[in-house]
Amino acid sequence: MINSHSLHSPKTLKSPILFSSPHSGRIYQKSFLDQTGLSLEQMRASEDCYVDDLVETATRFGCTILQAHFPRVFVDLNRSFEDLDPKLIRDVDDKKTNKRIEAGLGVIPRVVGSGTEIYDKKLSKAEVNLRLRAFYFPYHSQLQKELAKIKRIFGYAILLDFHSMPHSALQLFEKNSVDRPEIVLGDGYGTSCEPWLADFLTRKFVMTGFKVAKNTPFSGGFITRKYGSPKNKMYAIQIEIDRSLYMNENNYSLKDDYITFKGKLEKVIKSVSQVRHPDATHYDAAE
Repeated sequence: MINSHSLHSPKTLKSPILFSSPHSGRIYQKSFLDQTGLSLEQMRASEDCYVDDLVETATRFGCTILQAHFPRVFVDLNRSFEDLDPKLIRDVDDKKTNKRIEAGLGVIPRVVGSGTEIYDKKLSKAEVNLRLRAFYFPYHSQLQKELAKIKRIFGYAILLDFHSMPHSALQLFEKNSVDRPEIVLGDGYGTSCEPWLADFLTRKFVMTGFKVAKNTPFSGGFITRKYGSPKNKMYAIQIEIDRSLYMNENNYSLKDDYITFKGKLEKVIKSVSQVRHPDATHYDAAE
């Protein structure tokens, strides 16, 4: 069994930011592949390809990084563990549902990004519980532990939950390509962080040459909602990157200018790592 995740800590913790990459895992176990008739290429459509690599320089600037190794189509960390799909899992209450589950995108996805069914038969509740114990809960436990550590040191903690979005997700902007964003910041319409942080991040991305939108078409997922609690000095923002900027979506290969793009993003990461709460009085303890 693979390790569920990796934690990358800086030599010295200098920043209140934790970078999370829950959907970039790309280790597909043979036992899982044997359960589906889909090709690896079909299943990779749900991956946030290479996001873990895009943010890997954050430790140089005193930040912490947490990344998953397993793919989203195996277990989706950006869902509640209670998002169980009765069409996929045996002995699940079909009355406890929501739009995500009905779409086949529960914590154990029933469909891949294109809407294609992953399995040809149902999974047992025992197997699902095993996946959650071995992969889902360890990641979230580590995430909670690290955020609590950061908050003890700085008096607050910031979670930047990094994802990539297919270019097609931006089709509502197609009529006006000038306004089409390359980065989408999701703060649950102001519920997962305070305005100063969303404004700070927007400025840093824009100053580096990125076009930015907020909460459209993505306002933040389960992780953002779960860990973003401004009243408790816990702030979370989901960051979506248009993956067509750095990779070929048809074959998952990196573009020739990938290193240039990564360098551009690194400038944002370095600048963002220096963020401090306007009222911060604790952060000197970390320096």
